[in-house]
Amino acid sequence: MTSHNYVAENIYRIKKQLNNDDILIVAVSKTVTSETAALALEVPGVELGENRVQEFLKKYEYFQGKAKIHLIGHLQRNKVKYVVGKTPLIHSVDSKELLDEIQKRSAMSNVVTNVLIQVKIFDEETKFGVDESAVMDLINHNENNPNVLIKGLMTMAPLTDDEQLISQIFGKLHDIYVDISKNTFYNTHMVYLSMGMTNDYMLAAKEGANILRIGSAIFKDIP
Repeated sequence: MTSHNYVAENIYRIKKQLNNDDILIVAVSKTVTSETAALALEVPGVELGENRVQEFLKKYEYFQGKAKIHLIGHLQRNKVKYVVGKTPLIHSVDSKELLDEIQKRSAMSNVVTNVLIQVKIFDEETKFGVDESAVMDLINHNENNPNVLIKGLMTMAPLTDDEQLISQIFGKLHDIYVDISKNTFYNTHMVYLSMGMTNDYMLAAKEGANILRIGSAIFKDIP
């Protein structure tokens, strides 16, 4: 059986579990080659996700801009210039300074950059993201950034077997998402709720996620 069969079967198995074509699967390809990542794109509706800018750029060059590659990992301000204009969505905005740098680089390139605010629902010191109380502050700040559109929210659940806790975290972000959606902003439109990875994507889907960032469940068993 070829690598393509493994990758495709894994994705189709996940899609069958989800039973919801409105959910976008972002195949996190940080641990695989560009050639292997390309196999995931054979499945309609699948896009790629990279954690690190260096690997993002390698994949971008390989696909020559023809694949949609999300930047899902922490983004330093000094690396914004490398991804603006090359990604459909940055998942990990967590400061006014980062928003302003994205605005600066987007304006210079005459593009509009779509971003998600990364929210820290569970207080883990090692996790990036803004406290839920600071989300509106970022949204209001971004009203002055015409080249940056906030398209939704992202979060990461802690590594735990406590499914109730994970569901509570995802449910809380969904509630924030819904509350923001009730308001009208110039540069914010709640479209995407990015939460859920290999270990908890079904819980995330049940709590309203419409983007799932899945890596090892897709790229496992590659011969």
